Parts: sequence; C-alpha cells; structure tokens
Amino acid sequence: MQTFRIGDARTQELSGCHGGTGEYSVTTLVQDPLGSALKYARDLTLAPGSTIGLHQHDIDEELYYVLSGSGVVEDEDHREKPVAEGTLVLTQKGGSHGLRNTGHAPMRILVICLRPAS
Repeated sequence: MQTFRIGDARTQELSGCHGGTGEYSVTTLVQDPLGSALKYARDLTLAPGSTIGLHQHDIDEELYYVLSGSGVVEDEDHREKPVAEGTLVLTQKGGSHGLRNTGHAPMRILVICLRPAS
C-alpha cells in the first residue's frame, strides 16, 4: 500500500489542453507510483467554454470522472455525449476522446490514466 499527501501537489494554470481551446487548471495528485499500473491521477478544472482537444490513447487507458459541472465528451467518430456530475468516461487503449465544458460554471474532473497490463 502507498499513501500520498495531496496537499503537497502543485496546481498549474494552463491553456489549450491537447490542442483544445481556453483555460484550465490541473493538479497532479500522483504520478508514476512505484510498481503500479497507475500513470497519474489529476484534478482538472476546465473553464466555461474551454475544451480538451480530441486525442488518442495509443498505449494506455484513461478515465474521466466528472466531479462538478457539465459538458459533452467526443469520441473518435466525433459523436458527442452529454456528461455531468457523477458521469464516468472510460477511453480504452486505441480510443480517442475530447471534452467541452458547455456549462456556465467551471467543470471539474478527476483524470486517471493507467498503463497497459504487462
């Protein structure tokens, strides 16, 4: 078992996530813990109207868990599905996804990325 002190994590204010538009903030809660399939866990807040650009996951899998706010998630076929608080989005190896905050408030998501099983 490993434990991590989240209070020590640093928040970055950035723009254009994966070629998307607008502003976002991200706090990396944990990255590359020893002996784990977990690549990282991040707390990401997407400003209203901002997007995470459509991007592919060639060798890993990623989860988005919507903590607050609302928006739409896009898949590799450019289909969009609404997401809101309590929605979990799984993008498997080889899949693509993007996200757009369509609400009037910031959209907060927990992002978890996992390495492929060895």
